[in-house]
Amino acid sequence: MKMGPEVIPRESMTPKKWDELCRLADSGYGYRRLGKALKMKPETARDYLHLHQAGFVPSWPKPDGPNTKKIVSLLQAYFMDRHITKKHTIIAYTQYTQRLGAYMDENNIELSAITHTHILTMMQRYRTQNYRRLYLRFYKQFFYWLAYWGHIQHNPTIEISVGREERVPIKIFSDIEIRKIYAACQTPIEKILISLYYYTGLRRREVLDIKLEHIDLAKRLLYVPYVKGGKRLTKPMPEALISEIRDYLSKTEILCPYLLVNPRDHFYVTKRGMHLSVERVGNIIGALFDRAFSDDSRRRSEVSIHTFRHTYVTLNAKNVATSISHRRAFISHMGWSDEKMLDKYLHIETESENLAMEHIDKTFGVIDKGGVGK
Repeated sequence: MKMGPEVIPRESMTPKKWDELCRLADSGYGYRRLGKALKMKPETARDYLHLHQAGFVPSWPKPDGPNTKKIVSLLQAYFMDRHITKKHTIIAYTQYTQRLGAYMDENNIELSAITHTHILTMMQRYRTQNYRRLYLRFYKQFFYWLAYWGHIQHNPTIEISVGREERVPIKIFSDIEIRKIYAACQTPIEKILISLYYYTGLRRREVLDIKLEHIDLAKRLLYVPYVKGGKRLTKPMPEALISEIRDYLSKTEILCPYLLVNPRDHFYVTKRGMHLSVERVGNIIGALFDRAFSDDSRRRSEVSIHTFRHTYVTLNAKNVATSISHRRAFISHMGWSDEKMLDKYLHIETESENLAMEHIDKTFGVIDKGGVGK
């Protein structure tokens, strides 16, 4: 759940409800009982419970302050002038504006006196740069509108740069890590999920949509009727994947057309043997990664289901870069429309990079530390 370290959205939690949550949590309530008692989703209750257990002490926006009332009233005029009618956008922009107004009330700052320093100081309470970008993008649009219509003399967001979105470099799974993940599997559903992602390179939703009729064990083929972009794919299956599918089918009761179903020990009896949801898969793989990387929390934070796709491309496309025909065939095999996607997913290992540099060195001469050929 994305939120700042000091502020909780008023829409999902109130001071009275937070005090009740702390009281019930201290008396031994789990997140499911908390969700029922506070009338919220179990996942939301779990997030708040983790915050409470970590010693989180929230502060609450004050929507009744004079600056908050003024800036929110201007926001309503902004919505009408820009013809903004989407419910999600209105809720998000109202939340951003209320938080800015609360900061102005806490520090006795008039709207006409607010500067870019005030905005950046307020933004420090939000953890990630990507989360701050959502706020700053809106503030730049809103303050431009305020200055255009004369509500303020100067637009303070001109001096603020939103910046590029932070992209964490993806490090593919090593052979040792793949063995650790398989060793951490405890149920058939975990093992088949890992095998499908690792041996096919499909996306999360594409794996979930596999039906029994799409699998041809005799021909060792997997038919994927729809992938991102509306294409159809036919994937060859290695013997290891076929073996895992047979083992899974022998141990699993399937009551629907889909391959991946809820296991026999599923909490809700009515959902056993029925199609897995995206959220359920995320929980299963997340718990599996927690066990596999229990000794390396930093690596655990870096991996996700999508890491399997990057690993698949890197391991299977090492030789396609030298042949245009092979390169195009592999791009078609992955269902891509743009050839640049191969460069995005292909991660050159340090060892391979060193070998390439040695080849260049032998061909064109010695390369010194400054990068100048002799």
